[in-house]
Amino acid sequence: MRKGLVLFAGALALALTGVAQAAPVTTNYAVQLRVEFPGIAPLTAASAGQTDVDDVTGAFTLPAGQLAFSGSTTFSPPQQVATLLGGVFLTTISVAGNNAAGSFANGTGTLAAGGNMNLTGAASLFLSLPNIGGGIPLTQAFPFTGVFGVTPPTVVTAALPFGQTAMVAGSGWQTGTVSAVTDTTGGGTAVVTRMGAGPQLTVGGGLVLSLVTATQVTTSANTNTAVFGTLTVFLPEPATLMLLGSGLVGLLVIGTRRPGA
Repeated sequence: MRKGLVLFAGALALALTGVAQAAPVTTNYAVQLRVEFPGIAPLTAASAGQTDVDDVTGAFTLPAGQLAFSGSTTFSPPQQVATLLGGVFLTTISVAGNNAAGSFANGTGTLAAGGNMNLTGAASLFLSLPNIGGGIPLTQAFPFTGVFGVTPPTVVTAALPFGQTAMVAGSGWQTGTVSAVTDTTGGGTAVVTRMGAGPQLTVGGGLVLSLVTATQVTTSANTNTAVFGTLTVFLPEPATLMLLGSGLVGLLVIGTRRPGA
């Protein structure tokens, strides 16, 4: 009789959970963004807050404006991007941005870990231009503005001197391997990769998800620069969410009551 009651209560818990699946579970989150440009220390930004996690699919959202970052890199020696009139050289890249709203899955439910989130802001290429009259070359900024491509097929372009163009194109966030091509000091190119991971349970029962994206910066002068982003998300109570999603909480509570209680 006791065993039958436990099984009935467990089935009831499963049924009731199925009815309540439409209501997301609110939980805390902590997130860190790491943006890697060549030649400088990575740019980082961090934030924390609350989000609604779907206890069936594992889907959750990240609000916009949580991850402001900025920085610049100066190339030594400068990178040549055009050969006309003595050469046009890339001397500095500056970047300032934030995140747009993101939508992700943590991989604990029916959706694979991954997601979409653009980075918004502005970037500038500082080019050293030849001084036709002789003397010191001029340095001028050529800006990119808009939504930077971490969700294909977004491509941001900027017009450079003498009919040249620069393009920024990205890939979606994922836990697998991403790659981009970058120029080497020896004059060749190399494929650089980064790998995400997750979801992984922590010792305290939390869940850590590491998503990566690759952004390719190219110019019509056939220069290549690889930029990578890593988004690390920490959800402190995924184990509890998973139990709620399966109805096992009710089963465990009833099954562990002492006889006669």
